Amino acid sequence: MAYCGYVFKLNKENVAAHPNADKLNIIKIYDTQCIVSKDGYDVGQLYVFFPEGGQLSEAYCTANDLVRRPGGKGYLDPAKRNVKTIKLRGEVSEGLIMPLSSLSVFGDITQLRENDTIDVFNGKEICRKYVPRRNTSSAAPTSKKKKKQNKSTKLAYVFPEHIDTPQFKFFVSQFHEGDLISISEKLEGTSGRSAYLPCSKPANFIQRLLHIKPKTAYRYFCGSRRVTVAGEKEEFEVKADGFYGSNDFRLEIHKRLCPHLRKNQEVYYEIVGWPRPGVAPLMGEVDTTCLNDKVFTKKYGKKMIFHYGCEVGTYDFYIYRITEMDDDGDVVVEYSTDQIKEWCKKHGFKMVPILYRSFLGENAEEEITFLAQQYSDGESTLAPHWREGCVIRRDNNAGKYDVFKHKNDKYKIMKGLFVENLQNADDIAPDVLEEL
Repeated sequence: MAYCGYVFKLNKENVAAHPNADKLNIIKIYDTQCIVSKDGYDVGQLYVFFPEGGQLSEAYCTANDLVRRPGGKGYLDPAKRNVKTIKLRGEVSEGLIMPLSSLSVFGDITQLRENDTIDVFNGKEICRKYVPRRNTSSAAPTSKKKKKQNKSTKLAYVFPEHIDTPQFKFFVSQFHEGDLISISEKLEGTSGRSAYLPCSKPANFIQRLLHIKPKTAYRYFCGSRRVTVAGEKEEFEVKADGFYGSNDFRLEIHKRLCPHLRKNQEVYYEIVGWPRPGVAPLMGEVDTTCLNDKVFTKKYGKKMIFHYGCEVGTYDFYIYRITEMDDDGDVVVEYSTDQIKEWCKKHGFKMVPILYRSFLGENAEEEITFLAQQYSDGESTLAPHWREGCVIRRDNNAGKYDVFKHKNDKYKIMKGLFVENLQNADDIAPDVLEEL
């Protein structure tokens, strides 16, 4: 479930008066706070919390008068219906809290319990992850003519995609004493992956008839978060154009990695900076004035670019995950933080900056909440601009591995406004949209 609403019971200790508004309250939930009216939110009752980053369904918004319209009370954009982080009277609000009765038009709400999650209720969609729409035109003109592809040349292979990283604040209770924690800086860029994988052509008629398995050969593959960029036709024949007008920057990084990859090994990395000279940076720029923080804007300027020390027109990449798979594409080895660090050092590559590494103590939930807040805030360790947040990796005693992301408030406000101001998000790549 990529995005969902959370059913929770409102407790007295979770409610506080807004310091700058007499008619507003602040409700704290899941290490998050939301601003609500003082009226209509009663202690002991169940409510639904929709965190930032989601899109409410048209049916749900219509049933609860949530979108802007003449004579209505709604405030959500009728086309987007997205929930985002905002700042109201000096306080951050990171989502939307609705009464449980807002779901009654869709089914029997008496079956819902505290801690239930909702994206679909009684077969009706309630919410989903918000992805800004893109125009059909790409960042660079491409030919409309499509070459006919010979189906017999298609390769059979398994090239695992990037895993979705859940938000830390909804999983705090899963951290326990003895868990090994690694916290790294979350970088603002575009995803990349390179692998050396077995592949084969589909069986021909004779092979199918005689049950002969096609020959397998190894080939290098390169991809973004979801798309295979090189390897399907020829190993280093890159797909033309791409979202950034060219995939050459991906191919250059991929070629540097290939000599160091062994069979069934896949390396995941974040690319930062600019795809090439003369074009916009990979993640555009953000407006710092939306924070209403004069000191912050004076230090970083009205416009801020997440460049991580790259010179204008150049790029760099940082490795954050390495796996080894069996021939079926199932991960059998997940490199630890120390193993990734050792591999990068041995082969001359950069790893994402590690900010903290230790075992959790007796008060695990309290400790990890403090650490997440501490290391998500502040200036980047790679350049004099603000940090996006942090990534928390947990290795527990049972050998289980989990990863969570935690973004700071300033970043979310700046990026939320950034996305909101784009014309159909043309300036953000499809694989990046999923992270916003």
